[in-house]
Amino acid sequence: MNGFLKKSEKRAFFVARSAFLLLLTVQLLLLSFLVLPANAQERGAHFEGGAAGRGETVTLFLTVDGAVNARSGSLSLDYDPSALCLLSAEWQIEGALLESFDLQKGLGAFVCSEERPLEGSIFTVTFRVTEDCPSGALPVGGILKLKDGGGETLSPDLAGSVLVYDGIATLEGGSVRAGEQLSLALVLGEELPVKSGSLRVSCDPALLKVESAEFAVENSVIAHFDKEKGLGAFVCSSEQMLKGTVLYLTVSVAEDADFESTDLLFELELKDGEGRVYTLLMKGATLTLQKGDPMDLDGNGSVTIGDVTKLLNYIAGADLILSPYGQPDINKDGKVTISDVTVLLNRIAGVTA
Repeated sequence: MNGFLKKSEKRAFFVARSAFLLLLTVQLLLLSFLVLPANAQERGAHFEGGAAGRGETVTLFLTVDGAVNARSGSLSLDYDPSALCLLSAEWQIEGALLESFDLQKGLGAFVCSEERPLEGSIFTVTFRVTEDCPSGALPVGGILKLKDGGGETLSPDLAGSVLVYDGIATLEGGSVRAGEQLSLALVLGEELPVKSGSLRVSCDPALLKVESAEFAVENSVIAHFDKEKGLGAFVCSSEQMLKGTVLYLTVSVAEDADFESTDLLFELELKDGEGRVYTLLMKGATLTLQKGDPMDLDGNGSVTIGDVTKLLNYIAGADLILSPYGQPDINKDGKVTISDVTVLLNRIAGVTA
């Protein structure tokens, strides 16, 4: 009986120990799943994308996100050769003994004399976009392998893209004062076949407000812009070649606005008669805030009779050197005349126009 109990106790001990070891193994596995992805995110690499039109060149930069110790490395590129033509590739490894890259195979490697930390841009590659390449984002990827003195340290899949656009649309910026308005023009730099289009304009509502917007597209049967929502669209009776000014936009600056610069962003989508969507390289406007009194022509910090003298001399034919914020066309009628002098004198005398 006692022998049977001892055997039972031994069996229970071995079962308990096995269960404990199994539980410990599961906990370690779970811990590795929690820790490894975090490290992988801290030490990754990616291609910084670019944009180009058909027939143009674009350069991408391979960037290591976190510091990695490496003595050697290799890279294989993955891209569509029918859309992108590989022109050049270059490692940017300081102190490398050997650097090579085969443009035909899209493969390269480097070797250093000793292990060194790598961070930031380590490789550049330049493509030319083919003439018959479709518009939109073209993926550019590959596999990067970095090894330290003891073995492989980093092997991420690389992801990036080249934006191929059909044209360039620019919203020119300018400088403006608090409480004033500024007129802008949205200009399409490339001639494109267009039948319809849509536009979204966005800005900081605490600083800027869209006062008016008007499409400048000939033969449009529908053209509307909702200034409250910043959304608009137009439809033409038939497809036409479009280039130049597409939209006139007027924005106002808040009376209490106080900023160095602010951006006015937009998204423009154009379609031809067959419904093809054109991808545009879109450049928003940067508005800078002018500070100071526009009637302080000499820039001495106050409006005085000296500003009147400067304005009279200018009307008489003398050269006018203004302060950075001075505006000689005080009444804003498009010309500088004796009427502006009258407004300036009234300001000094304390008379409200």
